[in-house]
Amino acid sequence: MKFLAAALLLTATLSAAAIPTRTLPLEEQWRVGGADADLLIGTVARAAADAAGNVYLLDSQLCHVLVIAPDGTLLRTISGEGDGPGETRQPRDIVILPDGGVGLMTMFPAKLVRLTPEGEPLPSLEFRLAEGEHADFVAGNLCRARGGNLVLGATHLVQTETGQERAFLLGRWSAEGAPGPRYRTSHMTLDFSRVHFVERENSPAFHRAVALGPDGRVYCAEEWSDYAVGVYAPDGTRERTVTRPFENRDRTALELQRVNDLYDASARNSPVKQTREVEPQPPVIAALHVDAESNLWVEHSRSGEGLPDGVMLAFDVFPPDGGPHERVLMACEGDAAEDGLLLLPDGRWLLLKGLAAAETAQSDLGNIPLSEGGDTSAMEFVCYRPRE
Repeated sequence: MKFLAAALLLTATLSAAAIPTRTLPLEEQWRVGGADADLLIGTVARAAADAAGNVYLLDSQLCHVLVIAPDGTLLRTISGEGDGPGETRQPRDIVILPDGGVGLMTMFPAKLVRLTPEGEPLPSLEFRLAEGEHADFVAGNLCRARGGNLVLGATHLVQTETGQERAFLLGRWSAEGAPGPRYRTSHMTLDFSRVHFVERENSPAFHRAVALGPDGRVYCAEEWSDYAVGVYAPDGTRERTVTRPFENRDRTALELQRVNDLYDASARNSPVKQTREVEPQPPVIAALHVDAESNLWVEHSRSGEGLPDGVMLAFDVFPPDGGPHERVLMACEGDAAEDGLLLLPDGRWLLLKGLAAAETAQSDLGNIPLSEGGDTSAMEFVCYRPRE
């Protein structure tokens, strides 16, 4: 039995000492946006790329998508705010579907508004509940599509006599919206007579950092305070946990302010007094990426610390066989505390300047006033190709 358990749960626990380090120079391919650009940009916290190399920037504030060609030319703007075919309200995430279509995940209710790459509307995809599940409302938190797998991070909300039950899940759905295996779940209870939010319960780690591999495997942060990434087969089988020794840091004053801004905005909309428990430290796992060779790229809470000039942040990169990892320094412009890097399917990297403020503005409340989330008016996007 012990041997079987070990085989099913392969844990790569690695020493922090003597980690091999290399620098990855990034060569700029194009850039759009910025303070002096004519292009109107609201709040962009999510992006995707198709097989032709076009990049899709989801603007959750303006409720449309900017389609950028491989040479940086703006090809078109698709979708828009509304309730008609191909239109959205509160779009939260964007995916490129196996048929090449574009899926825009809306938060309330959780569904995929589908379009062709040219912007022609397609039938929307409704995420159905599994047998035995019940929810008065279903909220979409994130969506991923790759390797034939369609994964949704959602919250099921059930009203009770005294408040609300919230079930958080990360699961698989078919292309027709039929529910499949659940990779992770957690629960919390709200008593409306004394509403008290616990941040790590209200924002579980597996809703904050998720990536899919080219074979459809699911990689997700396991716990808020642990360096632990769960690896799941598409059918829901837990294959291993990637982990290493790690000492977290405290949040900065700005990080704490942004979190409290969100809860303050919620409190202003509540008829009853709200209290909160905000985590003094950030989640250990900040972001996950998986490249075409199934190497796992982990951005953690200290990825921006102690870097040489000209390096934005450092990733821990784990091979698919569970062997020792390396530290890769990303040589490009940017501020790790404010900006983000997204790995595109063809190996390019997209720098999203102002991502931290954009993610705050794109909250569970929809889009909070930018004065609270931070200024996203000068968001800029730079596409890089690695230069080995």
